Amino acid sequence: MGDLGHSRASNKPKLNHYFNDQAAGFFDAHLKHRGAPPSPGSVAAFSQTCPLTTPDGGPFTAPSWRALHGRSIRFGSKANKSFDQSGGDPNVAAQFDPIGGTSDACKTIPIEDEPNDATYKHRFHRGFTMLGLPTVRAHIHTNGNFGEIAARLWDLMPNGEQRLVSRGVYALRNDQTGRIAFQLHGNGYRFGKGHRVELQLLGRDSPYYQASNSSFSVIVSRARVALPRRAR
Repeated sequence: MGDLGHSRASNKPKLNHYFNDQAAGFFDAHLKHRGAPPSPGSVAAFSQTCPLTTPDGGPFTAPSWRALHGRSIRFGSKANKSFDQSGGDPNVAAQFDPIGGTSDACKTIPIEDEPNDATYKHRFHRGFTMLGLPTVRAHIHTNGNFGEIAARLWDLMPNGEQRLVSRGVYALRNDQTGRIAFQLHGNGYRFGKGHRVELQLLGRDSPYYQASNSSFSVIVSRARVALPRRAR
């Protein structure tokens, strides 16, 4: 699997060549009976690097998807936090729309505390490489119909800039209450020494995701995010 050619895909030569070589090896082995294909179940992953002129990180290889990951990095809060369908700054959302905003995965903006959202921040003094799909778990109490929880994962950098690392959305049942779990888009990304990671939950992330046509509110408690860390 590869996100090649799409908006936000950096399309760097190292990743493209590796991807093509694996495919060629697979077909050579099975169609021409020459050489050996990649081992069944094996995984090779690359990470996003910035600026765009920097070569891809990796390959990070493992005999299986599970073996690619070490212990997850987890953070969050038990506190109640709330937002509704109008949450967030529309200007921030517009800047990270991959169609009308930017196709640059390395784009940064000044760090901003947006209104009407729930945020969870954690500082990693040593830095780490996230490799996989972030998983969000929380207890929610909602009022209203056709609600949604949009999530963004940010890298808050020491220079006062923030970069979007991943995002996702969860469609709510009408007046939904209880535990939820959902995953954001996968990525490979190195959070540097002294950087902070922020999970942001809010009621809309349009135009990337379709905003709800209804009014709703969400109270979130016991929220935690697990970031899959590259195995050493």
